[in-house]
Amino acid sequence: MLIEKTMNEDNTELYTNLWTVSEGCKILWQKYVKNRLMYDYTGIVHPIIHLKGKTYFWDDYINMK
Repeated sequence: MLIEKTMNEDNTELYTNLWTVSEGCKILWQKYVKNRLMYDYTGIVHPIIHLKGKTYFWDDYINMK
């Protein structure tokens, strides 16, 4: 399940969309996510990050910033 969340200027969150996508099908995920940031909570401890067609482990993504 993909949940689109938008952060407002006052730091509140708004859930703006919801999709059910087959598990493990990255091509379908990218159809909805496009080049936006996606947190994938199928990781064991930390989320896996999908951004602009690339996949990062949490620590690698944090160190990239």
